[in-house]
Amino acid sequence: MVEKIRVSLWDIFSFFLTGLLATFVLAAMFVAYGDVTLKELFDAISTFPASVTLVGAPLAFTLFGMVIEPFSNYFDSYISRFNLGWISRPKKKHSEEEAVLREEIRFAYMGSLNGKIENPFSICKEYVETKQLSTTFMVYLSRYGFYRNCAFISVASGICSFFLLLHGAVRLWGCCAGC
Repeated sequence: MVEKIRVSLWDIFSFFLTGLLATFVLAAMFVAYGDVTLKELFDAISTFPASVTLVGAPLAFTLFGMVIEPFSNYFDSYISRFNLGWISRPKKKHSEEEAVLREEIRFAYMGSLNGKIENPFSICKEYVETKQLSTTFMVYLSRYGFYRNCAFISVASGICSFFLLLHGAVRLWGCCAGC
């Protein structure tokens, strides 16, 4: 059963590493702003059995990354709505060069199927993705997903840090004002 599990680069980069990074950021925020010290955190982690840690930690990181993925997708689509220059460029739907290339491929490679299939490119893309034939394609997608998730984690942790610092400053100011 274990040999039938397929793990792709997408799973590793977009889910596992994202969950690992988010866990480190969350732990750093608890140490920086919470009542937990670094020694207490390491002592708590070291109490888990090694077998549970070796199996449970990757699964937990992957699941945590899967929870973050939809939020980062929404964040990315929300940012893409605005024309922010170098950050996001509007995508061209179909250019003249693409139409010429599509016709050339249909004429040269489709043979007797030319004109019988409305959109053969979506079928070809699905086949390549299903069989995982294009490693270049998967590397690109997995890296893009990881970078997108990292950007989301950075923005979310920055906002949380700002509010925690603001709350700490207000609490400190309240203590000093009572003196």
